[in-house]
Amino acid sequence: MAYCTVSARMDTEVKAEFFQVCEELGLSPSTAINIFAKAMIRKNGFPFVLQIEKPSQETMKAIEEAIEEKNLVGPFSTGDDVMNSLKA
Repeated sequence: MAYCTVSARMDTEVKAEFFQVCEELGLSPSTAINIFAKAMIRKNGFPFVLQIEKPSQETMKAIEEAIEEKNLVGPFSTGDDVMNSLKA
């Protein structure tokens, strides 16, 4: 099998973090990139979903209530107080 070199530009901090994760996984950066390329070929596209995460309406309502300081509970002194509040 013949090999070739692929060059990519990336932010210096991204490269450092990428190399660190590869090292922790026991992979070389080259191996990680090859795994990604083979996954793209297998899926005929990205091997993960590319999407913008949007909070649900329920979550958005809770965020708005928190900003407006509505329907707040607590503070709690113990974990039991939290659990009792959740059960109520």
